[in-house]
Amino acid sequence: MSRRVNVPAAVAAAEAAATSAEPVLETVRVARYRRASTDEGNQPYSLEAQEQWLRPYIDGHPGWVQAGDYVERGSAKDVTGRPQLQQLLRDAASGKFDLVLVARIDRWSRNLADLLKTVDFLIGHKVAFHSATEHFDTSTPMGKMTLQMLGMFAEFERGMIIDRIIRGNDAKISLGIPLNSRVGFGLRVDDS
Repeated sequence: MSRRVNVPAAVAAAEAAATSAEPVLETVRVARYRRASTDEGNQPYSLEAQEQWLRPYIDGHPGWVQAGDYVERGSAKDVTGRPQLQQLLRDAASGKFDLVLVARIDRWSRNLADLLKTVDFLIGHKVAFHSATEHFDTSTPMGKMTLQMLGMFAEFERGMIIDRIIRGNDAKISLGIPLNSRVGFGLRVDDS
């Protein structure tokens, strides 16, 4: 059975070992979290694309072993509406892994308050939080600021996406274009 380790020290040791020939003595148990919305096929961040980032990232860190894989499909925007994320948080509290790895911050959350609350929860249970594509260290003030900035931009991006969808729908409605190809219940198409 794996023993609990000092996560920042174990992560630093594993990263140092990646650049040296010395073997890693401590194992870092890594839980992966992947999330995609319902229109996954139209996203550059599909579950498969996230897999392609996460697997080599773990493999590139000697001493890191996958201890869990939490996958959300068609997930809610709110972290409380994501069963896999809630399970991950429960498992973190029970000590099942030492580090959570995401492909990008926005795959975890596009809400700054949710991001900070859940990452603080992980840190409070001695679980580190890493992104495979965005580099920061939450054990330092600079790393915490970087995480907050990335979270702020993720929330901004979400707001911009919503704004574009609303404007596009308003434009279609004003031109008499249906918002989808289905005819509403009780209605029929008049081709005359």
